[in-house]
Amino acid sequence: MAGDDAGDRRARRWSDTGVGVVRMKLPRAWFLPPEHDVLAMLRAQADTSCAAVELLVQWAHEHIAAVEAAGRIRELAGEVEHQRRELHIAVRERFSTPLQGEDILELAQRLAELVEDVHRLVQEAELTFVAPDPNITEIVGGIAGANRMCRRAVARLPHADAGDVADEAARLLEPAEHAYRAAIIELNDEVDLRTEIRRRELYRRAEHATTATARVLHRIWYGVSKTE
Repeated sequence: MAGDDAGDRRARRWSDTGVGVVRMKLPRAWFLPPEHDVLAMLRAQADTSCAAVELLVQWAHEHIAAVEAAGRIRELAGEVEHQRRELHIAVRERFSTPLQGEDILELAQRLAELVEDVHRLVQEAELTFVAPDPNITEIVGGIAGANRMCRRAVARLPHADAGDVADEAARLLEPAEHAYRAAIIELNDEVDLRTEIRRRELYRRAEHATTATARVLHRIWYGVSKTE
């Protein structure tokens, strides 16, 4: 064509009809974002949170000292936070996810918060030199039982029966809630003010860990309920 310059002529070929045909050079391959297994990453985070709770159990039964439990749980808190951030990046890079991305990220956040609450509980015992009593042992037992089943629920995602497992796990928290109320009532008979204050704070932190566990379980149920 009359308006073509030299550069254009090199890129253009002419057909028998005199019509210019432009050849386009396509890339050898399309580069797609990596397909991370986000549910496997979430399961790994659930494993880390369960490991923290198992250390809590060892402390509650006085198998390890509070200072050792607090130190090891602190390390797991750092690990679970790293896992949460890596999962956040993976979800952002995926075209689609087995569950809604918001649900995966919120569940990861709640698992990390659970480990933080477990660490605060043991750290409080470490700093105040308060040993676990039967009430704390019962509360921790409920948290541990629910978290073990929570791990099973995460493993069943994105299937609907994950919600059923989460519901069953939530029922295991009921003894922990009863033990908390009994512990607070018993404090009314404590004559030493310092002991009463320290134990009340320890019970309060144990209740926070119970609530954190319930929040994880509820998010599992909520996430799968929207996919049914």
